[in-house]
Amino acid sequence: MLVTCPDCGGEISYTAVICPHCGFRGEYWDGNQPGYSAKGAAYFSPERTEERDEWHRQWEEERKEGELKNQRIAAEERRRAQARQIQEEWEKRNRNVPLVFIVILVLIGIILAIALRIN
Repeated sequence: MLVTCPDCGGEISYTAVICPHCGFRGEYWDGNQPGYSAKGAAYFSPERTEERDEWHRQWEEERKEGELKNQRIAAEERRRAQARQIQEEWEKRNRNVPLVFIVILVLIGIILAIALRIN
């Protein structure tokens, strides 16, 4: 069964604890009846305006902190992925360096052997 969130008007499950659209806490709606409950009506009363506004401010701060944390994590993951990619490219380019070095040494050895036999 779906009910209407008293804060944003979005449709949500009556078993939801928090509205997924706006973060409104489910304790303020009556799961058996769509619309406002007694608690919901009390929540919107003028006496509770400061409490509601404070809750929204805290919720918004927590949401922003969560977003910043997710952005930092994503940036760190991108940095690590770039570092791995650079390392893999470097290893691919330098994979044959020891083989080339050995071939050069063998050629130098052959040239020296031929030069010593000629003399």
